[in-house]
Amino acid sequence: MNSMTYPKPASESLKQAVREIIGGDGKAYAEIPHPDFAAWPSKRKAAKRQKLIEPHLEYRGGTALDIGTYLGAFSHWLEDLGYRVTAVERNRQCVAVARQLRDLSGKTFEIQEGSFHDLVQTKFDVVLALNVFYQSLRRPNSFAQLEEFLPRLDCHMMIFESHDPSALPPVEGRPDMSPEEFVRFIADRAGLSDVQEIGKDGPRTLYKLKRSADGRAKDATIEIKPAAPVKKAAPAAKPRPAKEAKPAKEAKPPITVAGLALILDAGVEKLVGDHIGCAVRQLDKKEHIRPKVSQGKRRYFRHRLETVEAKPRQLTVFSKSGVGAPNYLLQIESIFNDVRIEEFRAPHFYGIADLADGQREGRVGVWEFIAGETYAVQQASREILHRLVKAAAGIGTATENAKVRVPRLRDRVRFAKPLAAAVETTLGILETRGVDTSSLRPQADRFAAHEESVLARLRDIGNTTLCHMDFGNGNVVFPETGPPIVIDWESACLGPPASTLRKLAMVHAEIHPELAALYAKTVQSLGGQANVADALFAMRAVQVYYSLDWGCRRDPNEGNMVEHAIRWGLTNLDFLEIP
Repeated sequence: MNSMTYPKPASESLKQAVREIIGGDGKAYAEIPHPDFAAWPSKRKAAKRQKLIEPHLEYRGGTALDIGTYLGAFSHWLEDLGYRVTAVERNRQCVAVARQLRDLSGKTFEIQEGSFHDLVQTKFDVVLALNVFYQSLRRPNSFAQLEEFLPRLDCHMMIFESHDPSALPPVEGRPDMSPEEFVRFIADRAGLSDVQEIGKDGPRTLYKLKRSADGRAKDATIEIKPAAPVKKAAPAAKPRPAKEAKPAKEAKPPITVAGLALILDAGVEKLVGDHIGCAVRQLDKKEHIRPKVSQGKRRYFRHRLETVEAKPRQLTVFSKSGVGAPNYLLQIESIFNDVRIEEFRAPHFYGIADLADGQREGRVGVWEFIAGETYAVQQASREILHRLVKAAAGIGTATENAKVRVPRLRDRVRFAKPLAAAVETTLGILETRGVDTSSLRPQADRFAAHEESVLARLRDIGNTTLCHMDFGNGNVVFPETGPPIVIDWESACLGPPASTLRKLAMVHAEIHPELAALYAKTVQSLGGQANVADALFAMRAVQVYYSLDWGCRRDPNEGNMVEHAIRWGLTNLDFLEIP
């Protein structure tokens, strides 16, 4: 590597992307591996852990897996030590930034987006699992996935960091493990029976796990060897004078609903005015509240504006606060501003106003206000269902444009993943709450037996088409004239054709082939390619997986909604076309 060339300077766009990941408190979770970020504060320091770990690393020049790499600090370090590194990170924003930081530093390690339990290649010499596996203790389904993953992990040694038990409240449905019990569980499931404590970083303990040379009988007690005593450093010849403490920066209080209301009007006026190139003033504003499916309410405002010019024009917009992933939303929404086809259009997107220094609740998205009717798909007429299908087909026409203009376009349906173990765990939790799952158990076994072939078929169909993924119900508005208006694109991703129609799998099954045929015909009329059989399978299978994933991810305390989601998914396994 040419030290005169690397590291290359970080761009302002990269710095902004890092700020968005960091969020409101201004501190990165871990150090950012680039000199331009050296002065940026972080919650945890890599140097102390690296000093503890380095004497225990073996198999230099071999392969290493960095699980939960965040922005890549430990992957940079491992590559510098001579390892061929694979990093895995589930946060898409972190992956994009980590790849840029890697390239700026001239590094070559691979970064895979996704969860560690989705890894296909699981054979490595060294595995780094720092403060990551404990996340599986937070949710029962995640713990089941960890149980399934560890036996597949084929490594010579692992550096493992335990959890802080005081920061991890008990969760029903999984063991309430102490750090020592958890490291024994990890060691047992991964076949790494030689366990040694190597030091502490605050309340968390670091361990070295290795394969025992003489093997170990299963279920035998795993002994944890204590850390070697640390030699005390010799006292300094001259004591350093105490530094004068710097006054702490005053933390900004989170923005409140009342505080946002005070600045919202001016923020919307400025954003819209800048977008259209003409000053605007607000004539009136009306609050709208819509219940959310799970809990709580969705609040937004309708603003009636007027341009400040010789011949004033009026326009009506709506604003929604609490916008997440602003860069993604800016990119995905903007590609539809110019789409005008018979099948659908999207509301004009004016942009996002940051009204509270990066706080999520102060990020406000502004769109053209659309008046019209919305329909729950289960109660929609055949005519409305046909219009929904044609609109879904029309969305696919923006696929190539999205690939070009949305660099971080999500490239898969996130919930189309192995779920059998999580379903089994969730059924167990429901049983402890008195729910009769006897009719669901055979279906769960059937699902587990054929899940691999179902996922393989979805992969074969391919993530080739831009999909909305929250299509129907309140997100498609039918105005008095013109095409349907599709709103709320935050979940958009690439997926198998017809995945957008997943919610239509909840209407009467006898109409499904008709809807799939209309989808394929409309796609072909728009110059695309679609297969009726694949469209029918994708529409149904993706909804089954969504329902099961939703049920497994939710808190069982949320009443019968979890039971309903699991029951719907398992009683509609025929949609997966399995024996």
